[in-house]
Amino acid sequence: MNQVINTGNRQIAKAGQNVLEELRRTWGQLEVTRTVVAVQDETPAFVQKTFLVDSPNKRLNKGVSTEVFHRFAAMVKPEDEERISNIIKAGCFEVNKAIQAFEIAPMVATDRKIKPVTWDQAAALNSPSIATLIKYKGEEKAEALVYIMTFAFAKKFGRRNDLDEAQIEELAADIVVQYKDLSIADLKMIFTTTLQASKKLFNLDYQGIMAVLEESRQDKLDHATRKAIDEHTRLVAGEKERRSRKEHGMDDEGKRLVAESVTKYANDQASANGQLSGKD
Repeated sequence: MNQVINTGNRQIAKAGQNVLEELRRTWGQLEVTRTVVAVQDETPAFVQKTFLVDSPNKRLNKGVSTEVFHRFAAMVKPEDEERISNIIKAGCFEVNKAIQAFEIAPMVATDRKIKPVTWDQAAALNSPSIATLIKYKGEEKAEALVYIMTFAFAKKFGRRNDLDEAQIEELAADIVVQYKDLSIADLKMIFTTTLQASKKLFNLDYQGIMAVLEESRQDKLDHATRKAIDEHTRLVAGEKERRSRKEHGMDDEGKRLVAESVTKYANDQASANGQLSGKD
């Protein structure tokens, strides 16, 4: 029987409860022994020292609230339990990425209103990479989700679609194998922009989609590189400006304080002069 417990506003079935229990077993701290350099009798020497460190799962989920784990546990079905438990036992479980795979990926893949057209828009959707989807949902379910996306994309080409269902299924499997670094939102963006750009200029076939994906992946890398360079340039410019202010005097706040002091001094002097004139 799939016993259900209530946690706040959530119902967690037995599979989810078992996942939480596995997390509890792998939580906390571990004793590790490492070789360090210590001074013994005024002579440096290698010695074994024991440390307490957070478990891998605890480190990977630092700062995550209990509610987030309960939220994920409520999503776990019996067919998911073994895979998730094995990930937890391996010490590489990240609950936020698990939620991306279970909740965000299918939403982004199937919601027609979600149509990112830039890499930044795709990134903002916080969807998992295909690799993360495989990790938490399995390769078969990852292929099924990519198939749904690819089929919907191909269908919009109408008579210009040269792919049958078997070829789309093969294409989806190849995308999952070859483009693990792309996210589900990336894939949605590529399909959206490709459809907008086609304008009946070409037919859709296997080689054409794979070529678009390869070009898009390179474009994503170029975009990330440009953003990194721009951010570096911005930080360097900011640091140069701060140094220049220090070298040439003071910053705006310092100037304001000096101006206030000068004004106050002038007012005090005027007041004192007025008092002296009154005495005369």
